[in-house]
Amino acid sequence: MKLLLVLSEYGEATKGGIGAFYRNIIPTLEKAGCQIDVCITDLSHNAPSLTQPLNNVIPISPRLFDEALFQLKHLAPTPELRKMLACAFAAWETCDRGQGYDVVETTDWGLLYVPWVIQDVGPPVVVQFHGSNGQVSFHDPFEGNELEDLVTRTLEMALLGRADELQSGGRQNAREWSHLLCRPVHHIRPACTSKDVSIAPIPLNLEPDTFGLVVGRIQSWKGPEVLCQASALLADRAPKIVWVGRDHPFRRLDRSLSEHLRENYSSVWGKSIKPIGELSSSEAASLQAAARFVVVPSTWDTFNLTAAEAMGLGKVVICSDGAGAADLIEDGENGFRFPANDASALASLVNTVNHMSVAEREAIGQRARRTIRHELAADRICAQRFDRYTHLRATGRPARGSHPWLSSFFAAGAPGLPFSFLDKLPLKQLIRYTGRRAGRRLSTFR
Repeated sequence: MKLLLVLSEYGEATKGGIGAFYRNIIPTLEKAGCQIDVCITDLSHNAPSLTQPLNNVIPISPRLFDEALFQLKHLAPTPELRKMLACAFAAWETCDRGQGYDVVETTDWGLLYVPWVIQDVGPPVVVQFHGSNGQVSFHDPFEGNELEDLVTRTLEMALLGRADELQSGGRQNAREWSHLLCRPVHHIRPACTSKDVSIAPIPLNLEPDTFGLVVGRIQSWKGPEVLCQASALLADRAPKIVWVGRDHPFRRLDRSLSEHLRENYSSVWGKSIKPIGELSSSEAASLQAAARFVVVPSTWDTFNLTAAEAMGLGKVVICSDGAGAADLIEDGENGFRFPANDASALASLVNTVNHMSVAEREAIGQRARRTIRHELAADRICAQRFDRYTHLRATGRPARGSHPWLSSFFAAGAPGLPFSFLDKLPLKQLIRYTGRRAGRRLSTFR
């Protein structure tokens, strides 16, 4: 079985969920008989840090990226979409359009599936759902991105259904996509190995077992506002909670979410809830091992692997049912669940867990660890994935025929200036907007 993975990130140095997802399963897939190549589309990923013995890692060709970017010049009004598609087509060309592979697997994030599914020939294609660009923009919209977001979601709806197989690690996410696309989405959980982690020196002079922890980006749908509201409800009873993860913009690209939280939740953000920035995977795991409990306050999440990682470390996890990982938790037995966006329920659980005895928390943590060892065992998950690959290789790719509308969308743009569509807009509005934008730019240099 020769498998090509086309990913936005991979390697020990990466901190994102996609990188962790594949780090956890690739070694076991190899043992099961898969020969795996990994094509990385991140142009900054010149020398990925790999400790696994495997991989033929294939970076995309910068020349092919530049060529694809030029070909898609008619998408200049949607610059991020244009760049993502250029990366996808560069990967497709870099990997010789999949020749010699039994199966190609890629992700919904980054629209990396696009060139593979618009073709009528080539190996079967699996799209792994990790949280698509359309989903993320729906849950976390930005001012000025309305056109790009609309076009992206339209492309997702038009193209994802052409993949040979769709998979999702989160049951709720699988149901959502199955409803949107009117076709089956296979639910296969991610692998996650429970392990013992030594407690390294802890930042902020925190003592082990004296604080709660969140590991995730400071991003709207990761639930920082819900946690702030819960902490405010607890007031003086609120325990110290450390938030590990990089900051993200909020509603506008020039405004950070952390800034918004400081302004609107000044009594808790930076006080009872302490953001400390991004850490390496090993540093974050060490902090998880030292925490009294772990909170996953996401209002929406396809899965949230950090919840499973914390359970695998024997931690008590308080998880929103907006995160797919909540499916692993039997409330009160191996962790706790609360309704997404319900700050009052979250506050009650944080207070309850914070005042549990060590013995009570250890009992729940041990049951959590057993859940991960059984449900997310790499051998178990690998067997499910390998069965799907074997099925796809045996059945091959059914002929679908080309789609002239889709083909023309990705073909070389018509001659002319990429912003010629502006000719159709009132000149007075353009002048006013240009003046306001120039004024904002000048103010940053004062």
